[in-house]
Amino acid sequence: MMKTATAFLTTKNSLFTSIITVLAVAAPFLHLLAKPGQAGFFGFKWMSSFLFALGWPISTICTGLLLHMASEHIQGELRRGFALISTLIIGLGIYYLAYTLIPMDIGGINDFPVIVYYLFLFVCTLGSWAALRLITRGIMYTERKLKHNIQRLIAFIINSDRYIESDEQRKQHFKDYMEQFDEITK
Repeated sequence: MMKTATAFLTTKNSLFTSIITVLAVAAPFLHLLAKPGQAGFFGFKWMSSFLFALGWPISTICTGLLLHMASEHIQGELRRGFALISTLIIGLGIYYLAYTLIPMDIGGINDFPVIVYYLFLFVCTLGSWAALRLITRGIMYTERKLKHNIQRLIAFIINSDRYIESDEQRKQHFKDYMEQFDEITK
């Protein structure tokens, strides 16, 4: 019964998973969309170079998201390992995305010291971990609340026959209810 009640969430998740998968696979080939000789930005001479540099971090972030979504369905010891690996991959993708989008010539400085890159990588990883935890907890809370409300509604519907006075009406009510239930669960 709960599987039917949460079918919408399953469909939504599979659609979201499909979109992320397509984006993860297609992103490294974004550079093919650029016109030859088209000027780039963010310090890139050509648009194709920029899109190539942008595609791999997007693909990495999407792959990390897919691993994180998979870790939610893994039971046992591997769950935490997959969650940690997905967080690290997302953090790495965000780092390279920021590295691509931040111009290298800021205030006359052509590049940053190595320690800045390590700190930025650490902050990106920590930030992505915190964001994923909040998002996952929010989704799980919403799903638990939805399941609880559906259970209460079903219990109320099932017990609503006690307000019907005759046995004949009660049997008809149950028959109608089961027909509707069968229709919903198809």
